[in-house]
Amino acid sequence: MKIKKPSFSSLLTPILIICILLFAGLLAMVSYNAFHRERSFIEKYTHSQMKTLVLDLESKLMSTEAALLAQSHEKQLTLADSTFIYEMLEDIITDQKFIRHALVNVWDENISDTISHHFHVSQKPDGKFEHQYELTTENHVSKEAFYCFYEAFYSEKPEWSHPYMDTIFTQDWVTTCYVAADNRKAMVGIDVEISTLLETINNLQFYENSKMYIKVPDGETFSLENGKLEIINKIEADKKDFIKIPAHYKRLDIDIINVVPKESIYSSIWTNIFIALMAFIIALTLLAILVHRSFVKAQEKLAQSIKKSQEEEMVLKHYEDEIAIASRIQNMMLTAPGRGAHYAIEGGKYIDIMTQIIPAREVGGDFYEYRVKGNNLVVCVGDVSGKGIPAALIMATFSTLFHAYVSKNENPDPADMLRHMNIQLYRRNEEMMFVTLWVGILDLNTGQLRYSSAGHNPPVLMHNDSVGFMKMCQGLPLGMFEDSVFPTEECQLCPNDTLLLYTDGITEAENDNHVLFGDEKLLQACQTASSHCPGILCHSVLQSVSKHAHGCRQSDDITLLSFSYGGHFAQLHSISDVKKLHTLVEECSSSDEAALVLEEATVNAFKHGKAKIVCAEYKNGDFILSSDGDDFDPTKYVVPEVKDELSIGGRGIPLMRMLCSNITYHRTDDGLSILNFELKK
Repeated sequence: MKIKKPSFSSLLTPILIICILLFAGLLAMVSYNAFHRERSFIEKYTHSQMKTLVLDLESKLMSTEAALLAQSHEKQLTLADSTFIYEMLEDIITDQKFIRHALVNVWDENISDTISHHFHVSQKPDGKFEHQYELTTENHVSKEAFYCFYEAFYSEKPEWSHPYMDTIFTQDWVTTCYVAADNRKAMVGIDVEISTLLETINNLQFYENSKMYIKVPDGETFSLENGKLEIINKIEADKKDFIKIPAHYKRLDIDIINVVPKESIYSSIWTNIFIALMAFIIALTLLAILVHRSFVKAQEKLAQSIKKSQEEEMVLKHYEDEIAIASRIQNMMLTAPGRGAHYAIEGGKYIDIMTQIIPAREVGGDFYEYRVKGNNLVVCVGDVSGKGIPAALIMATFSTLFHAYVSKNENPDPADMLRHMNIQLYRRNEEMMFVTLWVGILDLNTGQLRYSSAGHNPPVLMHNDSVGFMKMCQGLPLGMFEDSVFPTEECQLCPNDTLLLYTDGITEAENDNHVLFGDEKLLQACQTASSHCPGILCHSVLQSVSKHAHGCRQSDDITLLSFSYGGHFAQLHSISDVKKLHTLVEECSSSDEAALVLEEATVNAFKHGKAKIVCAEYKNGDFILSSDGDDFDPTKYVVPEVKDELSIGGRGIPLMRMLCSNITYHRTDDGLSILNFELKK
């Protein structure tokens, strides 16, 4: 088949569309990531600067602990310590320009549950310091500062108050930090003005035209306008031109809001976009070159692959045809596979045979053969080691050996047949394959069965209501040793006795749990079979194996051969076999009415029940019909009224009811419909 290669130009448009979409997506992703990365950087930067400021203040306060402990020769800090304390507080204020007030409180529980001793230092606008000392029994500290005082006292670590209006000293919004600095219940504290804190934060900006705001928990928002702290209701910002980036600082419980022009952020990410654009263009160019080269190579490989696949397909088709022919030839070599056989014997005795063979592959290594020679029925079932074509070739050889031996010997002997076959296989067995084989010879006049086995499974014997394995007479499998000896056993069959020969594909069938079907289930399947008819027996066993396997793949070839001695059976596979029913009726010396009833029931089973096999049996003066078709009870069927006397059909069931005094029906567990006919006398 000629392959037309698509041109590269025909693929150029869809490739360009895909590339443009990829570029647009990449550009959007880069812009989005860069914008949010910049925004996240601003937030983290604000946190970092605030953390640095606050930690610096806290470290200053905590360093005063050593200074206070150095003055611990007194049980209580008093005015005698004032010079030292004031100098220490002045140092704290001098180091941090936005601290206007520093203080030391001492709690004296003997006076009251308040802040009792109070040392306070304030810095005036001219840079001079003002000192103050109070001994009070009334708590004049604000509620927020007083709560912070107790938290720091009991936690022994720096504590910050919520922002509050200082109505005592500064008349401005402040936040207070306390540090427990002495074992005499001394606390060092500072008041940080929100206005000076906001001014310091504004100096941290790294974008032009941006502005900082502080929002306290009570809802007030502070802005610094012309160096003066103002409270505003909300932050006004053009949604198109500005973006608000909040950073909540948990330590002081305030929100720092950074209002940044969007153009400042976008201008910082243009470099990233330009780099991504250039990288994309370069990658796109390289990709186009690689795609073109890969496309050309792929076309060449595709053409070669298609050509090779076509050649392999032709070879495979040739092999499949050969295997199909081999399968047909193998079936042709066997005697009536899947069909029953009926032989009449002098003296009013009969032999009925049924065979089934199901290979695990297209061809298999199981085989069976039977042949009537004079007054003897010679039958065998064998299993070649392995599966597939090699086993099928050995099977064909043994089928030929069987017929050659039976044709040559007037009085065949089972042990002699095994010895002959063993020698033939041993001398040509370069592949070291072996065969298990069971051979039986039945005297049709007397019912005496002589048999011998070469490592094969023992047959199942059904006698009256008992079921069991026949006596073992095991020899070695064929092909192992040239001088192998095979013992012989004898068994007397009675009328209506049935034998089931099989291969290990039956007993070694596995289910999902790798449990084998086994000998016990085989005997149980034979015991529960509704009839000794070979066809019914084979059907029951196969149904039991199928239920056990529950859909698992067949791993070995399956072969069944069953024959009944002295019974009265007819095994039908289609409507064209109805003449066997007349033969059965004649052998049983019954009336034509019986043949008519059986024929009508059989036609219904094949035509309406879609049956594949129908078995008729004469037992105890009545006829029994078994079929594997659909469930249909003719005893409950309401016959419609026939309006046209010339119409065909609709008369079979009324005819059966008219000719029979009783008809019974039941359905077995293995899917068989059983009809029992009792003819009128």
